Amino acid sequence: MYLIDANVISELRNFTETESQVWGRLRVLHSENALDKQIAATALTCGLTLVTRNVGDFAGTGVPLFNPFDSEKK
Repeated sequence: MYLIDANVISELRNFTETESQVWGRLRVLHSENALDKQIAATALTCGLTLVTRNVGDFAGTGVPLFNPFDSEKK
């Protein structure tokens, strides 16, 4: 069973034409990790910092990254 907070639902982002254009540009040189590029495109267009432990798949996208598990930054 999944519990979804109503406040979180109001913060969900649509994947619009703007995000799809950025996503396409991100995939031109590196077509791998298509879904990660979609997440990065959304973060970039919305001015968000992406919080993830998997920073390697987002390297080179230009999206600001924060790894909460990185002990060096604590």
